[in-house]
Amino acid sequence: MLDALACFDCRVSHYCQAGDHQLVICSVADALPGKPGEPMLYRDTGNMDGSAEIYPETL
Repeated sequence: MLDALACFDCRVSHYCQAGDHQLVICSVADALPGKPGEPMLYRDTGNMDGSAEIYPETL
């Protein structure tokens, strides 16, 4: 098992362009619990991606 909180087996439904990103839309076929712990939330990353310039009120 991976050193993760959970493991998902997904089936790709379709792809979507989103600006300079590509989203992959999937359905979960199976899921397994991993090791216990707290998930890392996007807000916990601080300004790691430089988003404070775009969304200063979120930090």
